[in-house]
Amino acid sequence: MGPSVLRGAGATLVSEAVGRGAAMGFQMLVANQLGADRFGLVALALASAALLSPLADAGLPNLALKSVSASPTDSVLARRLLGLKVLATPLFLVPLVLWSLLSGAADDRGWTLLWAGAFYGFQASSDLLRQILRARQQAGRELAARLAYPLGNLAALLAVWHFRPGPSGALLALASGPAALTFAYLLALPSADRSPVLDRSILTLAASHRRTLVQSVAYLVSVGLASRVDAFLLEHWSGRSEVGRYFACLNLVMAGGFFAQGMSSYLYPRLHRQRDRLGRALLRAVGLQATMGLVLAAGAAFAGPVVFGVVFHSKGFQGAEALLPGMGAMLFLTTMDWLWLSILVGKDKIWIAAAVLVPALAAKVALGAFLIPAQGASGMVQAAVVSQLLGGALGAWLAVRSYLREVSPLEG
Repeated sequence: MGPSVLRGAGATLVSEAVGRGAAMGFQMLVANQLGADRFGLVALALASAALLSPLADAGLPNLALKSVSASPTDSVLARRLLGLKVLATPLFLVPLVLWSLLSGAADDRGWTLLWAGAFYGFQASSDLLRQILRARQQAGRELAARLAYPLGNLAALLAVWHFRPGPSGALLALASGPAALTFAYLLALPSADRSPVLDRSILTLAASHRRTLVQSVAYLVSVGLASRVDAFLLEHWSGRSEVGRYFACLNLVMAGGFFAQGMSSYLYPRLHRQRDRLGRALLRAVGLQATMGLVLAAGAAFAGPVVFGVVFHSKGFQGAEALLPGMGAMLFLTTMDWLWLSILVGKDKIWIAAAVLVPALAAKVALGAFLIPAQGASGMVQAAVVSQLLGGALGAWLAVRSYLREVSPLEG
């Protein structure tokens, strides 16, 4: 990779560090304050809302990355994407509100689900706007807007520290970062691009890219099941405290997964604009992504337990740091999965990424049912690593074949 590519990649990683570092610190504070059992309720609410989050995403961030990369100066295209976001929002809000009402007030589950949904709703909006900026290669504007995330979290953190809310209040505060980031990204767009188009042309745009949208939503449904089934398996076989211990560690480690997402979206337009020497370009991209994954995994394995021991003082979290080395392996595999996904997005074959998660999910459930009753959260880590190895190996093989076989520039 040339110096300009490395500089751009560095700016992208700094951008991710600003936002995700703030989110990680905030969740650490909330988990430590609530304790393992009540933080388990937070994790279960997030896991439940994550099952609806594909409706909030609606495949629009992937469509933005693909279409805007092909036409970065098209102002009307960006406004139509925002219009589609406005049109799709009720698809997420209506079932979320109904589910929260049906969940009732038992254990505060109805409210926790609603506020967890607010977190995912704002996150999906910020994802769309971020992909528009990245597809236009406007790393400077994105980095400046990122500062809104820690500022929003800081205000919520002070409120949490002072008022010490329960799970519902903690989730509502957690949504402050994505909400602030959404508005900051919107302001980072040129003023002419901020007003959504709300005419029949947005339906034409959706119809012309329905394959990408449908595949993206199907992929997210698969990811939601594969990544959040951990919470339900642990609650069933080991109880809510184990859920809290597991996700306290997972949130600490998987914050690094957003570096992987940022790097893959940065590499995406460069890989798919490549006209020759495809193998060389792919090898360099894999090398860059793998190097970052190894660094992140090593940090999780060696520095993670130290950080965890310093931050988490609640009695329920004692001993949970032993999960971190295994989660470091999960982080490396997640890092590489983002690269395979970006390749398949460019080839309009997101369905492959969704399909490989089916055997991976089946393996996780089967192994979890066998390992969790005896080993608790440790058994869940082992099941997750084997599951990701299976899905990652299949995804890598199919993505590389697809990239090297079909030689084509970016398509709108």
